Amino acid sequence: MVARKKGRLASAKKNARARKVNVVRPVEKTVTGMTDSAQQIWLAGLGAFTLAQKEGPKFFDRLVDEGSKVRNRTREVAGKAVNQTVREVQDVLNSGVESMRSQVTTTWDSLEHVFQDRVARALKQLGVPTSEELEALSRKVDALTRSVRELSEKKRPAAKRRTVAKKKPAARRTKARMTSKKAA
Repeated sequence: MVARKKGRLASAKKNARARKVNVVRPVEKTVTGMTDSAQQIWLAGLGAFTLAQKEGPKFFDRLVDEGSKVRNRTREVAGKAVNQTVREVQDVLNSGVESMRSQVTTTWDSLEHVFQDRVARALKQLGVPTSEELEALSRKVDALTRSVRELSEKKRPAAKRRTVAKKKPAARRTKARMTSKKAA
């Protein structure tokens, strides 16, 4: 039994060593992997720093060029948007102005009509004839004038004949007769 116990103990020690080795090996691999990764990260940082020192001015110039291009495109797009907005606002304002102009014209015409009506009523109350009444009166006067002319032309030729027949030649007066009449 003791021999069995010794055998078991020896085998347990062996197994424990094997387990220890099996546990230590993955930990060692993990530590070695982490160390390698940290070293690679460090080297990458050094490489980036060196590259930035060498390529930094060139890279900076490229960044400035790209920024300038973006700014120009942005200005162009913004300018187009502003111009479009200005045109739209002008169109809205122009249509508003036209609408207001139309309303003002309509209101002005209405006001003018009201004013004309009131003036016409005031003139009628004062007994002043309207333009239509004056035109009708003018037509009547023209017709009467024509009638009077026609009548006077019909009477003139007859009157001229009578006066011509009745006229006697005037006697010539001599100076002697004139002086004798003056003396008498």
